[in-house]
Amino acid sequence: MTVEKDPQMPAWAVWVARVISVVIVVPLTFLWELLKAAGRVLIVRPAEFLGRWLFAPLGRYVLRPIGVFLRAVWDVLARALRVVALPIGRVLRQVLAIVIITPVAWLAKYLVVVPLSWLWRFALAPAGRLFGAACAWAYERVALPLWRFFHRFVFSPLWRGTRAVLRVVVVAPARWVRDTVITPVRLAGRRLRQHIGSALFGRRPS
Repeated sequence: MTVEKDPQMPAWAVWVARVISVVIVVPLTFLWELLKAAGRVLIVRPAEFLGRWLFAPLGRYVLRPIGVFLRAVWDVLARALRVVALPIGRVLRQVLAIVIITPVAWLAKYLVVVPLSWLWRFALAPAGRLFGAACAWAYERVALPLWRFFHRFVFSPLWRGTRAVLRVVVVAPARWVRDTVITPVRLAGRRLRQHIGSALFGRRPS
């Protein structure tokens, strides 16, 4: 069994690949390395230098003390404002209570509450009592007598008549059917079963 060998590239193809590598790949690789070196020299190293020797000392020795100082000043001002603002707030509250709240409450009392209370006491409450008395009088003098009249002369006779009609039309025929048809048929069926039982099994009818 023989193993086939890979065919070798022609010599001209090898030379073309070498030319492309020398003309295109190598210059691009050199340019990329040059750009990385330039970026490292022109950007990264200056940024590291500025961060280490300028921004870090500036933040540590200038900005941080300024921040601590401003925070201390703010704390002092906040405490001073708190000490000053509380009495000012109390004074303003008293002024508002005297100038606005008290007059508004007085106006609301004498322009709204007092007229409404008078309206309720002298108009609505008497009208309500009068309406209640009128309803009670109408119930006792009109509605109740009417109910008694209709109950005595309409509903009771109508109910008695309905009961009498039902007794004549339904109850009496049902009772007659029960006594005349159903009970005799039931007794006849019972006797027939007894006779059949005595004929088949030798039992006497009771």
